[in-house]
Amino acid sequence: TPRQPGVQIARVLGVPVRLMPSWFLFAAYLVITGQQVLRSRVSPGEAYGLAAAFVLLLLLSVVLHEVGHLAVARAFGLPVRSITVTLLAGFTEITEPPQTPAREYAVAVCGPMVSLLLSGVAVAGAAALPDDSVAQLLLFGAAATNGTIGVLNLLPGLPLDGGRVLRSVVWHLGGDAERATRVSARAGMALALVVIPVLFLLIHRRETRL
Repeated sequence: TPRQPGVQIARVLGVPVRLMPSWFLFAAYLVITGQQVLRSRVSPGEAYGLAAAFVLLLLLSVVLHEVGHLAVARAFGLPVRSITVTLLAGFTEITEPPQTPAREYAVAVCGPMVSLLLSGVAVAGAAALPDDSVAQLLLFGAAATNGTIGVLNLLPGLPLDGGRVLRSVVWHLGGDAERATRVSARAGMALALVVIPVLFLLIHRRETRL
């Protein structure tokens, strides 16, 4: 068996979880930029610790999202080779396609549902903590992150999970899996033309305010 790229950090249900080198660069960037924002509220040491804790929560959130896909795929008897976390996303490598539209839908939608569930749990936990505490700040960050992951992944275009949901619906209605893939891929390209410029604009506005 050829050696797979990345650093293995765990095994879940017998499936290796790997981090690509790009993730470490992104994590370092988040810690450096995050502690600069947090210094207005906490000491420099606490700012670094809080930023690092947030990065670990973000990693856990992405892994749990992918474990949602893994668990449902395994329930349907689909083989899963690995979970890989890259610069901005995670990927569950399922080596056989779901045999029916219903299975495609279930495998695709469970990841975003896990993220949205985690967001709700984090909001509830933050509400029970003292206002402006470090723990509350972390949980609000986790809530926002998981909510964003869940919503973005539900956008209807490949390669997002929402694209696979769209594919399952088109496949079910038309009975043609290949046509459903083409429709979802075109929807993904159309989304990219809209979403990517909007994200760059939001990032630019945020940096301007800072």
